[in-house]
Amino acid sequence: MKKYKDIKKELRMGDAEIAADFGYKTRESFTKSSAKPRIETGLEKFYDRTIKKQEEVSKALMKDFLKRLD
Repeated sequence: MKKYKDIKKELRMGDAEIAADFGYKTRESFTKSSAKPRIETGLEKFYDRTIKKQEEVSKALMKDFLKRLD
């Protein structure tokens, strides 16, 4: 599973953007929040699940494409 800091780096997002997405008024209120570890874990799991689903869809589309070529 990709770590929170690596996801932020890949998506070019910072804590301020994520804080705003989750309804925090400031980055500081998000970074000091007791919910931050749960949000980080949730984002890691969501990202992982989304990437896996994207890979499944891509494989299915490629399989269908190759089948049409035959």
